[in-house]
Amino acid sequence: MLFLRYCLVVTSLLLVLPLASHAQIVDQLETIDVFLECDACNGNLVREEIPYVNYVRDPELAQVHIFVVRINTAGGSRFTFNFIGKQVFEDINNTITYTSLPTQTAQEIQEDLVKKIRIGLVGYLAHTDIADQMVLNVPQGDKKRAKATLSQEDDPWDFWLFEIYASGNMSLQSQRTTANVWSGLEAERVTEEYRIRLRPYYNFRLQTIKRDSLEPLVSRVERYGFNGSVVKSLGDHWSVGIFHNAMTDNFQNINWGTSLGPALEFNIFPYDEVARREFTIAYRTGYLYRDYLEETIFGQFNEHLLNQSLSVDLRIREPWGSVFAGLRGSHFFNDFSKNRLAFNSRLNWRVFKGLNMNVRGDFALINDQINLPKGDASLEDILLAQTQLATNYNVFLSAGLSYNFGSIYNNVVNTRL
Repeated sequence: MLFLRYCLVVTSLLLVLPLASHAQIVDQLETIDVFLECDACNGNLVREEIPYVNYVRDPELAQVHIFVVRINTAGGSRFTFNFIGKQVFEDINNTITYTSLPTQTAQEIQEDLVKKIRIGLVGYLAHTDIADQMVLNVPQGDKKRAKATLSQEDDPWDFWLFEIYASGNMSLQSQRTTANVWSGLEAERVTEEYRIRLRPYYNFRLQTIKRDSLEPLVSRVERYGFNGSVVKSLGDHWSVGIFHNAMTDNFQNINWGTSLGPALEFNIFPYDEVARREFTIAYRTGYLYRDYLEETIFGQFNEHLLNQSLSVDLRIREPWGSVFAGLRGSHFFNDFSKNRLAFNSRLNWRVFKGLNMNVRGDFALINDQINLPKGDASLEDILLAQTQLATNYNVFLSAGLSYNFGSIYNNVVNTRL
């Protein structure tokens, strides 16, 4: 029995001593070095409101890496704050979420983001000299527990959110006049079970070019229509939906067009991990009707079609960077040669301390431009971008590097000229 007690005491000491040693090292800190990675945050405001930590220019120099991921919700945004401990705080991590309201102003959201960062840092600052100056102030108020979720009776709008938008611009020169108008309505209802989206829109562009002895060139591009969808969640990985579209677009030679069809999506990762990673496979099929402004290159004035598409998308957001890769293939059932294959990719990679790389590559094989008007496009149409041009491929590539070095600290706020 004595031997057993001796073994228990020795084992306990072996477990406690490393933790005590770790705490002793942390307690010697005056403050902590923080790297903030948040595209949505106002960095100046964060440094002004939380001046008692050191802000460093690279995550490799930090003791706490704050990695914030933003996902759009119905009118607002959900922010996931990942506090990643490094060096003396290795493996001491924390996660906080915050969802902004559609009625909040940009300044109110920024202030809430600062609050969440301040709360997340408390656990690390508790091991520094600043802990003696920290005060926890929680208003008493109503001590009754709030409901975890809203019920339908709590929300008179039944989770519907509406946004009406309208904007325009105009450019005037001695020989050229350009005017653009965008307007529309977005109605969305988001719950755990359903996501419903209704989006009517109207876009208009008018361009006039004066010529000395000739009639002015006038370009009028007009698009208006409606997009709608209903998507239902089927557990942690599956979802099913139906999509509808109606449109008029003289740039694409469409006098009137409509489409309707179902879709099925599978996410290899659970949907609750979407803030950091998602790998989706989606299948869509449907019916299309097109009534054309002019006879097409295939001799059609209108046509009824069936099509299908399959897309695979991978998105990863991590402290070392982000990756997106998407592959989509589609075709018409009446003619399999009328098809399209598109690949899109994005990479933002923190290679090593101070060096960042971003790469983008888009490639598409295009064989489904059935809406092109018959005959050659005029020089005026080409110069004024008034009609869609034929092509059997599209390629876009970009790459960039950035490297920063010098002082590791970035604490001072100075917005002067």
